Amino acid sequence: MYQVFTGSGTGTAFLVGERLLLTNCHVVDDLAEVKLARAKTEMPAEVVSRNVDADRCVLRTAAKLPSWVKVRPYDDIKVGDVIECFEIQKVRAAL
Repeated sequence: MYQVFTGSGTGTAFLVGERLLLTNCHVVDDLAEVKLARAKTEMPAEVVSRNVDADRCVLRTAAKLPSWVKVRPYDDIKVGDVIECFEIQKVRAAL
């Protein structure tokens, strides 16, 4: 998990690829670039994709990042599966 700094607020982003992070669009608003921080390291990230209706935005860094979470396809999630939420809580899927 990375902290996102926008100049007027903060949020979180989750690494989903070597250079890609997922955050909420309400965190980045209409900015083209934000600053990321983790373990005393800061770096810029570009906002490369926006789905405002779903409140999901994708950020990209120039540098490769160390490790990322794997996101299962929605169709693969079954009722009763244990899943991790963005709030880092374990819940049971109730689809």
